[in-house]
Amino acid sequence: PQSTATMALVIVLILVLATISHAAPTCESFVTNRTVQWMAVYHGVANTGTAVYYPNGTLYTYSLEGKLLNYGNYSIKENSQGWCEELEVYDYPPQASPTCNTFHIDAVGKSTVGCEVFGTKCYTDCSEDGAWENWYATHRTD
Repeated sequence: PQSTATMALVIVLILVLATISHAAPTCESFVTNRTVQWMAVYHGVANTGTAVYYPNGTLYTYSLEGKLLNYGNYSIKENSQGWCEELEVYDYPPQASPTCNTFHIDAVGKSTVGCEVFGTKCYTDCSEDGAWENWYATHRTD
């Protein structure tokens, strides 16, 4: 009986550890120290490229052709509705407006879809009027 209980406990621990190790990424871990491919519609214009998020909070985005589009700093958090909010403030190009992205991470933990607003206040959950005027999707390349 004791070996059966010990074996059951070991199985439960293995299942718990497997669940923890395969848990969906947090908002921060989804992008930090990662490269993502993105597709977006901003002001009615579709574009694609890659973004590189560094652990020190810097961000670089490139076109598919490798042209630098912008760089600056990002901060990211999970809001009270369970959505990720990412604020990007750019150093380049000069005079670029900050953007605030609101998104959900897919169940696999590799892709997102979300809405964006130009400015520093994110949408709460992309259900607000006009939220899908500017939108994007990303996929991690790792």
